[in-house]
Amino acid sequence: MPKQTLTPEECQQFTKQIIKEIQEHKIKIYEFPETDDEEENKRVTKIKLQRHHEQLKNNLEAQHKELEEKCHHFEDEKANWEAQQCILEQQNSSRYLQFNAREHFTVVQSCSGDLIVYMRFQNKKTLEDFH
Repeated sequence: MPKQTLTPEECQQFTKQIIKEIQEHKIKIYEFPETDDEEENKRVTKIKLQRHHEQLKNNLEAQHKELEEKCHHFEDEKANWEAQQCILEQQNSSRYLQFNAREHFTVVQSCSGDLIVYMRFQNKKTLEDFH
């Protein structure tokens, strides 16, 4: 069974859509004439204020939406940048370890095929100096 009424949120959304279309198509809205009746003037003023309030509210909501989109875009850029920095840090760390390994260790293969690792010393002492 289809619904026959709008929820308050749907009604607000519908009103916003109508106001947006009025503004987009530059439709002129009837201006209520001034009268001598004080009650009528109060009602007209109230309606004008409500309309103005709706326009301000719509503008603020549009600005808020735009800021949220920019914020999400910034967060995405930040996450991408952080991921790139992490990758660069890992690459630099890997290069540093490879450089240090070449500087401080010598790897040779023995006659039996085993790998032997010799540590190089900074002060360039030979193996005979340790015996």
